[in-house]
Amino acid sequence: MSLSKSVQLHQEKVILAVAGIVILAVIATVTYFNVIKQEQEKTKLPDTAALSVKLGSNDAPQKMVVYTDPVCDKCAEYHEETLKQVYDNYVKTDALQLEIRPLSIVTEQSASLTELLMCGNEQNKYWQTTDFVYDALTRKNNQTMQINAATFFIDFPAAEISEIVGLDETQLSSCLDANRYQEKITQADQAAYSVNVYSTPTTFIGDREPIRGMSIYPFVESLIKIEG
Repeated sequence: MSLSKSVQLHQEKVILAVAGIVILAVIATVTYFNVIKQEQEKTKLPDTAALSVKLGSNDAPQKMVVYTDPVCDKCAEYHEETLKQVYDNYVKTDALQLEIRPLSIVTEQSASLTELLMCGNEQNKYWQTTDFVYDALTRKNNQTMQINAATFFIDFPAAEISEIVGLDETQLSSCLDANRYQEKITQADQAAYSVNVYSTPTTFIGDREPIRGMSIYPFVESLIKIEG
C-alpha cells in the first residue's frame, strides 16, 4: 500500500471516530434534557391532596404548599423558624394562603401523629396542635425525636393534649379511636411519591421548582415577593 493511501485511510478513521464522538455527545445531551424534563413533570404540584390543611383566605393572591412530616427534625425547625413568620406576615394579612399537606414517611410513628394533627384540625386547631407536637418531640429530655414519637401517647394522653392545645377531649379521643384518616394517610404518601416528593419539608411557591429541605425565612420571603 502506498504512503498516500495509508494516510488517507488513517484520516478516514479519524473522521469516523470524531463523527462517532459527536453523535454520542448529541445523544447524551438529548437524553440529559429529556431526563430533566421528565423530572420537572414529575415534580409538578398536584391540584389536590388526600390530606390538606389550608390556612388563610381562599381569595389570597398567592399560594404556598408545604409537604411536612410530624417526626421530621427539619420540619420542626422549618415550622419554628420559617413557617411561623410566613403565617404572621402573610397568612394573617390575607396576602398568602398556606396549605400544609401532611405526610407520614419518616418513621412508623409518623402516621399516628399525622392523625392527631388532622383530629386537631377538625376542631380548627391544626396550627396549635402542630406547635404542641413539635415542641413535645424536640423537648430537651436526652431522647431523639424518634424515641419521643414512639412514647408520645404514653407521655401525653388525650386529656393532657386537649388541655394544653385547647381541644375538646371527648371529640379528640373519639377521632383518634376511629382511625378514620388511615386510608387517606396511605393515599397522601403514595400520591407524593408519584410526583417525586420523597422528602420533607418540600415547599412549592407559585410555579417554581420545589424547595427541598429546610429553608430560612429570608429566602422563602424573597420567592414570595418575586412571585407576587
